[in-house]
Amino acid sequence: MPRLPTLRLQPLADLLEQLRYAPREARMRQMTQTEALAAEITPGQHYPHTYIVFRLTGYRPDTAPTDEPIYAGDAVLVDLGVLVELLSDSLDLSRNDLGKPSLTLDELRRHWSVSSRTIDRYRRHGLIGHRVIDEEGDHRLVFTMRQVQHFEALHKTQLAGAQRFSRIDDDVEQRILRRARRYHSALGYSLNQTAARLSRRFDRGHETIRQLLARHDAEAGPDAVFTKPGVLTEKQRRTLHRAWRRGIPIDRLTRAYGRSRSSIHRTIGEYRAGLLRRLDLTGPTSPTFVRDDADSVILAPGSVRRNLAPAAFGTAQAFAAFAQANDLPEAEIEETQCAALHYLRYLAARESADLSRHQPSTVSLDQIETHLRWASRIKAALIASHARLALQTIEQFIGRPLLSMPGTEVRQLFDLSTTALSRAVDAHDVFKGGRLAAPAGLLLTRLLAAHVHRPADSLARARHDASAVVLSDYRFSLDPWQGWLELPTFLLGRMTVLDATERMVITARYGLDSAQPLTASTVADEIAATPQRVLRVERHAIRRLYGVQLA
Repeated sequence: MPRLPTLRLQPLADLLEQLRYAPREARMRQMTQTEALAAEITPGQHYPHTYIVFRLTGYRPDTAPTDEPIYAGDAVLVDLGVLVELLSDSLDLSRNDLGKPSLTLDELRRHWSVSSRTIDRYRRHGLIGHRVIDEEGDHRLVFTMRQVQHFEALHKTQLAGAQRFSRIDDDVEQRILRRARRYHSALGYSLNQTAARLSRRFDRGHETIRQLLARHDAEAGPDAVFTKPGVLTEKQRRTLHRAWRRGIPIDRLTRAYGRSRSSIHRTIGEYRAGLLRRLDLTGPTSPTFVRDDADSVILAPGSVRRNLAPAAFGTAQAFAAFAQANDLPEAEIEETQCAALHYLRYLAARESADLSRHQPSTVSLDQIETHLRWASRIKAALIASHARLALQTIEQFIGRPLLSMPGTEVRQLFDLSTTALSRAVDAHDVFKGGRLAAPAGLLLTRLLAAHVHRPADSLARARHDASAVVLSDYRFSLDPWQGWLELPTFLLGRMTVLDATERMVITARYGLDSAQPLTASTVADEIAATPQRVLRVERHAIRRLYGVQLA
């Protein structure tokens, strides 16, 4: 499944943001209206900002600004297609919901006699597709016949040229292989460098030649052209790790990189270990940490295992209501949670230092990563329990209710409060006594003074309604490791595509039910399976959440 594209034109990006929480019917209407506008756009012409906004929303200002942006028709056409695709993805449509005959990616590829990469290139030139969910719950890209015929009418010459390319016959393939051997042995070219040069000589796509050479070497054994793959670069290792996190099958990675399965697993493991070793996990410690029974003493209480964080606040109104209804936590609960958080970070640091440099244990890596996820969940619980402190400190500083501020300032103030509370939790030495509220309030006041100007009297009298302002989901951006150990928040809204077992595994592994995250071994014990089985289910579930196509 091709990855989701991104919008480049600001008016369309703004419109998509406004539609994020719009009713389904409104998004359906907007998708239809966007397709209608795309059919009227002519490449080579230029369109003013106000025209695009009017055609999409019906809003036209009384006077156009003197510095109004003008957009090229080609760029507008591409982004209109992107907007349709993003809107259809948010609607969870079935193919029948489109109400028109359509072709899948493979069907269109055969219809035009072109490659999938060629169709991806056409999508960047205005070919509009829709994202739908098939009978198995997987995301698919389809193209309505109306859009296919419209693109054909605009790009007759381009399509005819693409269709003239024929498959590489045996004679041409042998000539390619002979030259590849020469380039590699005489010039020291890598597989990729050779493919780039041969693609120009034989007038073929770079990727077509690269795959031909890679396929030949995978089957040729000792007669392979490129017998010794070079050392993977840092960028390649980072890409491998990102692909693994998205659930890409290992077999696909072995073909892409010309490595064995064991080599791919080892590379990913070493990269994960390297990320862990680079973390700064220093913090307050206690003599209890080195005791043999430390786990049973520090991590046993229910306050560090359950009800670790509420759901995301969502809106400013919800945050304010939650803050006003919840006072500071009991001293004993706060002390227990702070001690557990520092202990989990201590364990992660100690176990990371013990990892093997070349073949780190998968079980050990999973244990350390689970410690860190758990620590972040406890931190989120501590931050939520100090919401009233944050709200009171903010309102005392600005001199009026938070919800009377403009929306952008409300978001800034909320983000500052979570940043201050997060830093305060990291630095708070619970083993020396004292409550978290004092250092947290002091740090938040300092951040407010450094980043926020107190409103003037005239502004203080202004009235705003910021109750519906959407706030960031603070739970998954508190610690640096969450960037690669957590699921992106946009995937959490797609959990319905998973079956019951997959949802249970993902929920348990990532602590999505406000309970402690669990290792694969612990989940395996709970469902009478093996840890390997749990990891396979997890990877398949993540692959489905991302909509990765296996075929």
